[in-house]
Amino acid sequence: MAKTKTMKPRKLNKRTTGLLILLLVVVAGGAVYAMTRPSSSSTGNVTTPQPKGPQTDKTYPSASPAKSGTPATPTPVVTSNPSHPVSATLAKPTGQTLNKHTISLSSNDLQNNAAMTTSCQTVIGGLCGLTFSGPGGAVKQVDPSATQSGGNQFDWNAKTLGLAPGTWQVQLLATYNGQTGVGDASQLMVNP
Repeated sequence: MAKTKTMKPRKLNKRTTGLLILLLVVVAGGAVYAMTRPSSSSTGNVTTPQPKGPQTDKTYPSASPAKSGTPATPTPVVTSNPSHPVSATLAKPTGQTLNKHTISLSSNDLQNNAAMTTSCQTVIGGLCGLTFSGPGGAVKQVDPSATQSGGNQFDWNAKTLGLAPGTWQVQLLATYNGQTGVGDASQLMVNP
């Protein structure tokens, strides 16, 4: 009877081990890419229509609340947004204009103090801010700041902004590509 030869497992040298690890990393990376890349439809590749005309828009990296009556001038940055072509009309912004409707400038209580939060949704790359119309025709503004993914939440302070006691009409203000959209008015009662 013939003896069957059994083979001992062979140890891999460092070079072979390194090459196997590299191969696994490349294969895993390819699999991740294949799962995350945009797919095409069964009838062909999906294409997104591109707007005609110039593709530059002005957006602003950041802005802080304007000092009493003097709006800040943000520095424009050139961007493009194929989802909102130059010829489209900017819709009015939406979101929570005011998180409180009555405040007190002298209060330290979280429910009544002058600290406020606003959320604003507009087109991607658009700017969101606030406009205020108050007693005696006073006008104030929280300068627009750049939105992320079409939405923005920002904090502001009625006392720091210089809102006097009285009733103020507050509106979201969105700007994009030279167009302006103004949201519905909300009423803010400011107490001393």
